[in-house]
Amino acid sequence: MMIEKNIAIFIDSLGGGGAEKVMLTLASGLVDKGHQVHFFC
Repeated sequence: MMIEKNIAIFIDSLGGGGAEKVMLTLASGLVDKGHQVHFFC
């Protein structure tokens, strides 16, 4: 049994660059696994 976790991702902007795209892809995968992801810009 997996425990749902709250995950915070801090990033300076979501302007669409490489790092931002990687963080959005990571967040999407974590949400698919049942976790809650929160972005702080």
